[in-house]
Amino acid sequence: MNNTEVKQLKILLVEDEPIARVVLHKMLTGLGYSIDVASDGKQALALSKAEYDVIFMDIGLPDMSGTDVAAEIRCAERKEEKKSAYIVALTAYIPEEIQDKCNAAGMDKLATKPITAQQLQTILMERS
Repeated sequence: MNNTEVKQLKILLVEDEPIARVVLHKMLTGLGYSIDVASDGKQALALSKAEYDVIFMDIGLPDMSGTDVAAEIRCAERKEEKKSAYIVALTAYIPEEIQDKCNAAGMDKLATKPITAQQLQTILMERS
């Protein structure tokens, strides 16, 4: 797949921390991607009604956990027979119980923050 096709990915960034949200947004748009942004779980669920190729999900959201949001997205995908989004959990710390929760919620990958533009690009290339 060439780079132009990769940049056609539909991406949702779910991050409540304003500085992290701005940094991740700039990195993704700097890589040439167009993204939608949600700052909490409710916004993420509303936006996820559209099909996304990749969802970067902070697991520590203020209104509901990122793992709960991911589980609801997976449930909706099954009910509506939609294609599965590639959900990447974002967290600063990944103890084993968080890994287990992310796996149980149907998240595809875990990434630690701070994350680099190169790491983001690698994750997006894995999805394509």
